[in-house]
Amino acid sequence: MADRNDKYGVPFSMRLSVEERARLDALAGDMTAAAYVRSRLFDTPSPRSRKIRRFDVNQSLLKKLVRQLGRQHISSRLHRILNAIDDGELEVDDKLELELRYLCSELRHLRRNIRKALGDELSDAQWGGRR
Repeated sequence: MADRNDKYGVPFSMRLSVEERARLDALAGDMTAAAYVRSRLFDTPSPRSRKIRRFDVNQSLLKKLVRQLGRQHISSRLHRILNAIDDGELEVDDKLELELRYLCSELRHLRRNIRKALGDELSDAQWGGRR
């Protein structure tokens, strides 16, 4: 079996700002960013170009979904459960406690990423946080 570098050569990477990457994606159109850069650098279309699915984000629908999730107060309910465990008011085994803490961590990560996608446009009250 041939070494991957024999077929594809030496990898090259570079950092772009968010604005530069957005411009590159716009210029690339249906090509991958790598295929577009390759075609511009070497003045030939890349044989490995492919279509990329670009999804339009319906921000108003996403905001509505986030508000509905916030109204469920999932984070605050989990926090109360964890406080009860910490205070000794609720007895659970170690495995369940770890799973609950992991779930809280995942919810924080999910919230952070959704807020980032929406440009931090929602207040804590809209998330179901403290008012």
